[in-house]
Amino acid sequence: LVYFVAERFNKSISQLRDYTLNIKNDKPLPTNPNFPDDELGEIGKDLITIFGQKEKAKADIEKEQEKLIQHLQHSPMGICMFSPQNEKIFANARFMQYANLIVDKPTFDVETIFANEAFAPVNDLLKNKYERGKHLIYQKESNGKVFNIQTIIFEDYSFEITITDIT
Repeated sequence: LVYFVAERFNKSISQLRDYTLNIKNDKPLPTNPNFPDDELGEIGKDLITIFGQKEKAKADIEKEQEKLIQHLQHSPMGICMFSPQNEKIFANARFMQYANLIVDKPTFDVETIFANEAFAPVNDLLKNKYERGKHLIYQKESNGKVFNIQTIIFEDYSFEITITDIT
């Protein structure tokens, strides 16, 4: 009897270990694992349910992220997001177009805008991001157009610059 109980317990633990190792190593999961009808089997079934919910939530987030990226790509506003180290994370085509008009020099490297005098207020905000406000709006006239430039610094010190043509 002890051997039977120990063997059943061992089977439950082995199945749980195999299932969690598959999750950890991104291996395909069994479609219908057969956990024993005991406490460990219930834990295994709960684990499957929780993992399924997590995967569904992840897929939902990816769909929403794709919608947001498409929205940003087609926005009439130039939008660029940067890491705390001033490295570009995302920039739409409109941002590049407006930035090139403002700096009056064609560039494909968005980080070069920080060297231009037109973005000096942004640089000042970023240098003092620990002391001052985390939001800046100013206007810049260039090439016969007037642009509204807005910068927002987020909690993790990444930031966003938006440029709108308000001519």
